[in-house]
Amino acid sequence: MRRLGGRNASLLLALALVLFLALLAQGAPEPLGTDTDPNPDPDPDPDSDPEKGRVLTTFVDLLSSDTRFSEFLHTVQRLGMVIPLNRLRNATLLVPTNEAIRRFRREQGQDSSQAAGSIYRGVADSQAWYHLIGDGVIEVGNFTQGPMVWESLSSPESIGYAAEPGNGIMLKTVVGNNGKVLANGVPVIAHNYSCVAGNAFQIDGLLTLPPTLWELLQAEVPKSDDATDGGSYSAMEKLLAAAGWSGILSGSGVGNETSRMHTLWAFNNQAFSSALGFGERAYLLYGPAFTKDEDADMHGEAVEDARTFAAGYVSSGAVSLARLGVGAHTVPGFQNRTRLDVIVEEQRSNGDLGGHINGLAIGRSDIVARNGKCLYTFSAAGSSVGCIVL
Repeated sequence: MRRLGGRNASLLLALALVLFLALLAQGAPEPLGTDTDPNPDPDPDPDSDPEKGRVLTTFVDLLSSDTRFSEFLHTVQRLGMVIPLNRLRNATLLVPTNEAIRRFRREQGQDSSQAAGSIYRGVADSQAWYHLIGDGVIEVGNFTQGPMVWESLSSPESIGYAAEPGNGIMLKTVVGNNGKVLANGVPVIAHNYSCVAGNAFQIDGLLTLPPTLWELLQAEVPKSDDATDGGSYSAMEKLLAAAGWSGILSGSGVGNETSRMHTLWAFNNQAFSSALGFGERAYLLYGPAFTKDEDADMHGEAVEDARTFAAGYVSSGAVSLARLGVGAHTVPGFQNRTRLDVIVEEQRSNGDLGGHINGLAIGRSDIVARNGKCLYTFSAAGSSVGCIVL
């Protein structure tokens, strides 16, 4: 075998030294999942967009940072909501998935891209604002702790900007039997996205505005006129009409009260019949109409008596048992006529909170309406509550 010459040996030795130094600089291979950096970089800012290297300040920034939000982003852009959204802070956004918005538009037959005033492809600005909660930055744990009612930034009317605090349409979150959180029945994806303005959650559906208080009452009224039907609330409906409050509760009246929130403590026909005699019921429900063209004084007294009785079942503002919390509370009646005593009890087996209003047991609680809340009582108070003149 021929021995390497001195020159060749020196060359090989130099190459070996270079390879050794390179391996030394590279370091030894590491096990998967280990971090050899003695001073690793801190976790990225949860309010930043790592791909674009910028801080996500507003909800518009957040929506723009992820293609999964593109349909909702495009909707709020076309509805002229970008400027108020950029100013919004300390809020929570429920973002429908792209597929949820497409599904809604297919179901509504709104595939056209044309915008008409405050409506874009079937979505009104009031409906888009309904996805923003003004109760601060909500975390996952706030949703999973039980039923809760939140105030949105949507007003009873389409006004193009966020509602004033205290006058936003409510929405309700519950934990279903499968452990999933539902917002007005729409599944919430329990992963939140953050920006400086607040948190955002994806939801698998588009929230629709709830019915009005009047529509809730009418939904319970069967076709039969049988006043003893326990499933009907037509007596409550007629009482409020006799008091002259139909327009306020339907949102179709005039004046400041029309655009404000109210709470209805509704009793059914059977409870009304059990609490009052036939003559008292007839006077309350039909007295104002019968005396309208007969005697002005009698008519005024009849309307006043109907209002005095009805005021015990209507509250100014949207009163929620969940928002009040367990314990004793006093809430306003209607137009400062009365103060109502509310006792909130622990959650029942059906998931609802129990309670009493002026001593009357509450059956179904925190039914969300477009212009307030509705809570159904098991019974109605007797004539001692109102000033009944026969």
